[in-house]
Amino acid sequence: MTFTQRTVLAGLALPLILLSACREAKFVGPPPGHLYGQEQGRKFGVYIYTDSGQCYADSNAVTIWKSKNQTVQWISDDGKSYLVDFTLGQRGSPFSQTTFAVQTNGVTPSGPANPQSSDYYDYGIRAGTAPDSPICKKASDPGVYVK
Repeated sequence: MTFTQRTVLAGLALPLILLSACREAKFVGPPPGHLYGQEQGRKFGVYIYTDSGQCYADSNAVTIWKSKNQTVQWISDDGKSYLVDFTLGQRGSPFSQTTFAVQTNGVTPSGPANPQSSDYYDYGIRAGTAPDSPICKKASDPGVYVK
C-alpha cells in the first residue's frame, strides 16, 4: 500500500471514528419535568451492598412525601442479608417499624411514614438480620427525609 493510499484510507476512517464517538447519551428513567419525585405511591429502592467489609446504601438520602404515600424498599444487592436499623440514628424511625430485615437478595418495604414524622431520619446498617449483628454502616451518612 502506497503512502497516498494509506493517507486516503486514514482520511476515510477518521470521520467514521469521530461519528461513533459522538453518539448522544441516553437518559435512563422517567422523562425530566414530570414531577416524578413527587409521584403518588412512588417506591424508592435503596440498594445495600458490602465492599471491603463496609456496607453501603446506594442512595445517601431519599425524600419521601407522606401526602403522596411514598415508601422505601430496602434491597440486598449482593447476596448478603442486612438489618436497616433506625435505632442507631438520632431521631428513631419515621415508619411503624424501627428495623427492617433484608434477606439475601431480598426486598423489604418500609410501609408508609408515620403521620407525625416530618424530619430527617438517619439509620445504620447491620451485617445480618439479627438485632445484635455487627454494625457495618454507622448512622452518620444515609437517611430518609420525610416531608
